Amino acid sequence: NVAGLIASVNVEDIDANDIWLDSTPSVGLDVTDALSFYIVVNGLDIIETVATKDVDSGQIYYLCLWRPISPDGSVKKGTLAST
Repeated sequence: NVAGLIASVNVEDIDANDIWLDSTPSVGLDVTDALSFYIVVNGLDIIETVATKDVDSGQIYYLCLWRPISPDGSVKKGTLAST
């Protein structure tokens, strides 16, 4: 699901200091305004998918907050899937 966490967006719409919670960015939010409840479980991955054209620069920063919801409570970095 390419819109599982946030909706699909054009790369030109991703700018420095934006906080994405849905299909439109927000700037200048307090940290508590940006807290959302997303759980990625059972082997699901967070995947960035380029849909229309190449991206030649920039970076996206993810913050993973871990809370155990299973007996082993494991969180693992996934491997890049080939297409």
